[in-house]
Amino acid sequence: MLIKTRGIVLRAFKYGETSIIADIFTEEKGLQSYIIGGVRRSKPRFAGALLQVGSILDMVVYYSNKSKLHRPRELRAAYIYHSLPYHLPKGSIALFAMEIARKCLHEPESQPLLFQWMYEFLIFVDQTEHSLQLLPHYFLCQFAGHLGFEMQNNFGTEAPFFDLLHGRFVPLPPEEELQAGYFILDEDQNKLLSFLLHSNWYTPSPQPPPSPALREGLLKELLAYYSLHTTPFGQVKSLDILQKVLRG
Repeated sequence: MLIKTRGIVLRAFKYGETSIIADIFTEEKGLQSYIIGGVRRSKPRFAGALLQVGSILDMVVYYSNKSKLHRPRELRAAYIYHSLPYHLPKGSIALFAMEIARKCLHEPESQPLLFQWMYEFLIFVDQTEHSLQLLPHYFLCQFAGHLGFEMQNNFGTEAPFFDLLHGRFVPLPPEEELQAGYFILDEDQNKLLSFLLHSNWYTPSPQPPPSPALREGLLKELLAYYSLHTTPFGQVKSLDILQKVLRG
């Protein structure tokens, strides 16, 4: 049957001589894989630019619940980016976010609230003229809530350390628990995480702005949090480029 839906391209790779297989998070059917033939010919039916990672599409697709690989009938841009494809920091953030999403989304089930949130995040990244430094952190903090392992913001003098295993701030744990390495012990990282959890990506950055070392340290801890709560998670290939680009 034919399904009309919006979709966000999470990953695309070459298949055969002229085709591409794309993993697309759709509004109507969740994560789906599509084979798009002839994209790499001189006169393709669908432009290859439509299938760049992070592209937001309007789609009409052939769908069968008996198949794991579907084909599109119509593809067109649902939103045309103004700066993201040409702005290295913005493009790096989108690539990072889509890699995280592909690692965490596995089921072909409709999640319209999550789709709308991802849609709004990508458009904000494209349109914003403000600081980009904390956008990867906001993505990880908020995405976790959609995935079912939300971080609790109970930070305070009696609970100043974030527990990566249980997703909340706690008092200083006993020595034997510290050995497990499941706690954020850096004071500034904990304060910044609390700030992120009670704000949003359009919130002005804290003053003074966090240093590159602080941002990168907390990002590492947030990825450790995902590794504990999402399996298999593995290495984030886009992380090194992201950090180099945002460090400047």
